[in-house]
Amino acid sequence: MSKYWKRVAVLGLVAVIAAALTTSAGARIGGVLKGAAIVGIVSQFGGQIDSGINNMLGGKGAAVNGATKVVPIFSAGRGAYLGAAQVAGPKENVDKVKGVAQVELKVAGFRTEVMVPVNSIDVSKLHRVQDVGVSAIIDIRM
Repeated sequence: MSKYWKRVAVLGLVAVIAAALTTSAGARIGGVLKGAAIVGIVSQFGGQIDSGINNMLGGKGAAVNGATKVVPIFSAGRGAYLGAAQVAGPKENVDKVKGVAQVELKVAGFRTEVMVPVNSIDVSKLHRVQDVGVSAIIDIRM
């Protein structure tokens, strides 16, 4: 192989690697922006989303007993924000909920997504909030 073709091959390889790294960085930045947007939407409109869900469920004869609140859902494994959830339970416990951790499990060929109301969004300090459950999942499309 001549020097010219070796240089072309090396430049081509560098271009492919650079494109892959740029795409990967773009995906990470996009994920961070999506997470920030989800937290912002929940912070700004969580009360209105919560009221809308409660009104809809009440009108269908499926009103939630106890207090409710809308919080972000995040992946316990990756720390990425995935959407929002309405949690329900006794007011003193619902007030402690800061988010819902989604934990994915694969057991005997079944894939399970477990939603756990937690008192922190710091994945290293998660503690389940007892007597609180998830009553609705809010899918936020970006």
